[in-house]
Amino acid sequence: MVQVPESLFYKGALLDSFEQKDYSISAFAIGGLVLTPIIVVGLIQAFGFGAGGIAAGSFAAWLMSLNGGATAAGSLVAILQSIGAAGLTAGATIGTGAAGATTMAGLAKLFAERLDSNHEGQVQLDEFVKVYDEGNEDKNSEKGSIRVVFEIRDKLLTNDEAFDNFLEIFTLTYCTLDNRKQQFKFFVDETCVIDKMDIAEKKLEILNDHLIKNYGAERVDKLAQSCTIMLNCNDS
Repeated sequence: MVQVPESLFYKGALLDSFEQKDYSISAFAIGGLVLTPIIVVGLIQAFGFGAGGIAAGSFAAWLMSLNGGATAAGSLVAILQSIGAAGLTAGATIGTGAAGATTMAGLAKLFAERLDSNHEGQVQLDEFVKVYDEGNEDKNSEKGSIRVVFEIRDKLLTNDEAFDNFLEIFTLTYCTLDNRKQQFKFFVDETCVIDKMDIAEKKLEILNDHLIKNYGAERVDKLAQSCTIMLNCNDS
């Protein structure tokens, strides 16, 4: 199974939410794809995967036609159809097990296509926060692991509402993706906020408190004098 880049979901969720909140972000009509499992189910059903089967003329029908109309057990079509027909419980996640990985890969492809079609929105989001993956060189980390990086920029530091929304979206997306082995890095590029370091320090303190409250002090490492906070959720 190809590794799905976790940053893709966080970036897509942030871009979607920031557009809906009207933070000067171009339209990005995903409709909250990764925010909660219930919304995921709704979207999957909207694609034509429903309790009565696959709807004629829908995205689901087109996807099935790529395989000659067959629905192989364990395939993306089969997984999406089972979710659309049965739904998920409110406490479920979509990132668990082989079936979840298949679903994630399919949804990641949809996210990538939407992101690629909205270059302007991505540029504008980068003015708030840049989201990307990087290799993890920490000797205590699993070899070859990847951490998701959030590079916090000026516009996010100076917009309290957007910053609060950033914290909310991170937490919701984290819960939906079941990131029990994920690692994260949050940092402020000091060269971009030379005249806003007081604001940056206050926002990082808020972020630090938020991470400790939600994930535990033992998982959070605030690096002094580097404007960086690490979150290690590797339970292994």
